[in-house]
Amino acid sequence: MWTKCFKVVNIIPGRVHTSLLGMIDFANPDIPVEKIQQLYENDSPYLEITPYGIEKLYTGVKAVAEESTPVVPEFEPETTGPEFEPPPVTKKPRTVRKRYPKN
Repeated sequence: MWTKCFKVVNIIPGRVHTSLLGMIDFANPDIPVEKIQQLYENDSPYLEITPYGIEKLYTGVKAVAEESTPVVPEFEPETTGPEFEPPPVTKKPRTVRKRYPKN
């Protein structure tokens, strides 16, 4: 039962046309988990994984992926020196409207 591993979000469970696998009836609990997992891994907006699904399908897989991700230090450009000073701020002269006397 794929419904223990994934849940349908943003739509009412029923027939949906997917670009990857064609027409799928999300109301049917007998769809193979592998098909639903394939849709989930291809960023289907209608599927969300449950804690049980994470435990069953991805135990150990996510930890390895997180460890192998290299950490890239943030680039901070040098912002000191005369060439990096901001230009002086000049104010525009204020225009004053001429007021006419009331009648």
